[in-house]
Order: sequence, then structure tokens, then C-alpha cells
Amino acid sequence: MTLYEIVKQLLFPSINIWESHAITISFTTILASILAYFVLNDREKLIKQLEQVNYNLEDQIEERMAEVKRLANIVESSDDAIIGMDLNFRISSWNHGAVEMYGYSSGEIIGKHIFILMEPGEQVNNLRLIERAKNGESIEHVELERLKKDGSHFYSSITFSPIKNDKGNIVGISSISKDITRRKNAEEQLKDTINELRRSNDELQQFAFITSHDLQEPLRTIASYAQLIERRYKGKLDNEADEFIEYMVDGAKRMKQMIQGLLDYSRIETKGGEFRDFNAESALNHALNNLGPVVNENNAEVTYDALPIIFADENQMIHVFQNLIGNALKFHRAGLKPKIHISARKEIKGYIFSVADNGIGLEKEYCDKIFEVFKRLHSIGEYDGAGIGLAIVKRIIDRHNGKIWVESEYGEGSTFYFMIPFKDELK
Repeated sequence: MTLYEIVKQLLFPSINIWESHAITISFTTILASILAYFVLNDREKLIKQLEQVNYNLEDQIEERMAEVKRLANIVESSDDAIIGMDLNFRISSWNHGAVEMYGYSSGEIIGKHIFILMEPGEQVNNLRLIERAKNGESIEHVELERLKKDGSHFYSSITFSPIKNDKGNIVGISSISKDITRRKNAEEQLKDTINELRRSNDELQQFAFITSHDLQEPLRTIASYAQLIERRYKGKLDNEADEFIEYMVDGAKRMKQMIQGLLDYSRIETKGGEFRDFNAESALNHALNNLGPVVNENNAEVTYDALPIIFADENQMIHVFQNLIGNALKFHRAGLKPKIHISARKEIKGYIFSVADNGIGLEKEYCDKIFEVFKRLHSIGEYDGAGIGLAIVKRIIDRHNGKIWVESEYGEGSTFYFMIPFKDELK
């Protein structure tokens, strides 16, 4: 059977149109007839499919409209000023946040040039930023001064972004502003406070240096003559006179220690060395060498674990170890061999060092007070010292952005801890 006969049989089995009319049917006409056949026979199915497509489109349109409405509500209810501009920088949209921030209603501002919100002297710099957004760049959180309707100024953090249509073409610019006036004012106040504290600290250091330095000379004179009187007249007067002379000599010595301590305390910042990497064990060994005679005199046992490499002022760290170990030797328990152990452990932000002893310890209520200047927990004469050593240690640790504290039980010894931050934490 020929193709002609097959098509005729399938499409028009009861019509003999081809026999009654001498028509030549091309192959294209046959294909068109086949397509027409299936379209006519499946028209109900096609109608149902079109109806389903229509329902789907309506659902999508409703979802899209709901999303647009939700976004519009977010924009309108935002406390931030969300402003739209056309490519000529004229305001095209203005939300409630903008009304509250700038004081203009939508009717007053729509169609106005964005320059209305800027000081004349700031317009050129602002325009450069908006031009960048017009060219497709996003500029985030730039801090600019803005102008309200009443003429007052405020500081704003602004983000400029290009607005694109469905084809990706830039059709406008959006501006999102947050009022940061309180933060800026607080920053300015903080800056002023820091400058004032720095100035006050410099004056205090200068005062402490001048005072302690100028007191040295008359103190030397007092101490010299007191010692001269002691050597010349001790034993030649009555016992009470000898006691007075001893008080005078001891007072001069103690005053000298206090002045020198105050001088050292005032120089922690100005006379401190540069920070560098070094092994803390090296600083500890220097301190132990300086304390050698005292260690031997007390028959003390000083041990330590492997210590890490730290980033600090090495000379000041020698002073820290020397003072803490020296204190442990000074306040040892009578009749008990002094034992001191130094160790370190790595924490998240730095190394925590510990200096533990088996000395007399102290009550918990004094654990914070002992770092105060000239703070003594014992009567004068019971232990040597001016009571400023731990204050100097604390100031050294403060200079390193670290912290120091003590844990102790009276009669059970003490453990002093101090933290030295990693190099990265100091940047």
C-alpha cells in the first residue's frame, strides 16, 4: 500500500474525495493533515492542559504579588531610610523610615534632586559615590553627614546600590541610610576621654618622676646624717636615744625604697623596651641568677616546666619573675623549706604563667588589694619592702594587655597567675 493510501485510510476512511477530484497531495499536506487530525481528536485534552497552565500562572502571579507586598511592607516599616532614585538622581521612592529620619513627607520629596539632603560642600563627594552605583558598583556602609528638613545635621551610614530591571539593565539607584549620630557622638566623647586620660597620665608620670627625683637629694642628706649620728653616738647616749636613732635611719631607708619604687612605677610605660619574641625560660633564668644569694640563703627549691616563646618586653618580664619569686622567698613559712614552681599553659588568647609557693598565703579578701600601690598586709618591720613591687608587676602586665591575679589560702601558700597575650592579639 502506498503512503497516499495509508493516509487516506487513517484520516478519511469513508470519503472518496481523492477519487472524485484529481488532486495531487504533497508530503507537506499529508503531515499537516496528520497534525490536524491529532489536534482535533485531542482538543479536549488540550483545553484541559491550557486550563491547568492558566491555573498555575494565576497561582504564581498571586504568590509573586504576595511576595512583592511583603517586601513592600518590610521596606515601608523599616526604621532605616530606604530611598530610590532615577538615573538623574531624582528621588522616586521614599519610605516611612526616610520620613522619620529626614522630616520630609513623600509628597514633599518625590521628584526632588537627592542634593536636597546634602550640604552644598558635600554634594560633589556624594555624587561621586552615587555615580559609582549608577555604573553598577555597590558601596556599603559609607559614613556621611546628612541634612534634615529643619536644617539640622546628623551622621548616617549609607549603602548605595544599583537597581536593575528583569533584563539586567540599571534603571535607578537605591540608598539605605542608618542614623549613627549617637554612635558618632559617643565615639567623639570616648576619643576626648582617651585623650584627656592620656594627657592626665602623662602629667602624672611627669609629676611622679619629678617628685621622686627631686626628693632623692634631700633624702640622701637625711639618710647620710642619720647614719653618721648612728655611728658616732650609738651607745654613748641612753637606750631611748639609740632607739630613736634606729627609727630615724630605718625611716630614711624605707623612704628611699618608696621613692625608688614610685620612680620605677612611673617609668613602666616611658622606659619600657620594645616587644620581641624570646623564650620565657631565658627571662626566668636571668631572674633566678639575680636572686641566687637569696635562694641559697633560704635553702629554697625552685623548679619550673618548659616555658614557651612569648612576644613581650624581656627586661620587664625578668622583673615580673624576679618580683614574684622574691615575694615567695620573703613570705615563706618558718621551719619549712621554701618550694616554688613555675609553669605555663597555652590558652585561647595567650599563655598563662603560674608561680606557686608553699608560703604563708593570705586571706581571700586581700587577693585583689595586694596589687595596689604601697599596699602592705603586714606591719612595718615584720617584712622588708616598700609595698610597691606587686603594683609594678601589675602595671607591667597591663602594658602587655594581659592580666594578673592570685589564688591563695592563708597558711597554705599562694599561686600567682599572669597572662601574656599572643602576638596576634596585640595587633
